[in-house]
Amino acid sequence: MRVNAISQKTLQLAHWIRTQPEVGRVFYTGLNDHDQHALICRQQTGYGGVLSFEVGCSRESAWAMIDSLQLISIATNIGDTRSMITHPASTTHGKLSPDERLFVGITDRLVRLSVGLENEADLMSDIHLGLTSISSMHAEREGESVAT
Repeated sequence: MRVNAISQKTLQLAHWIRTQPEVGRVFYTGLNDHDQHALICRQQTGYGGVLSFEVGCSRESAWAMIDSLQLISIATNIGDTRSMITHPASTTHGKLSPDERLFVGITDRLVRLSVGLENEADLMSDIHLGLTSISSMHAEREGESVAT
């Protein structure tokens, strides 16, 4: 039951996240445009609870988003009953060179979310808070540029 609930919630979040203006690409096997969606549909009954997405325009954007979250825990591992987020370029793939990371699709903008049992509206609210921090960060930088 837990896996099915998390899979359904993650699919809803993936659809919602891809509509956010601060978000670039969204990677989730449950999305029709994922390159292995058809294979997943043949082999599995659900899509799982992990998705990745690119935010902002830099590593700083990704960390601003992550650091602003209040409900979702920052972690280097995934797969708990609570939602967790990580920055793969700094954690799981941190020992690879920038070129090696790009070769496997890990950009500095990429964050990985493991969805837990929290209410999806609460998760959306928390992610929105994090994404808003990116807009604030960009606005502050633009203000600094104008002042100098």
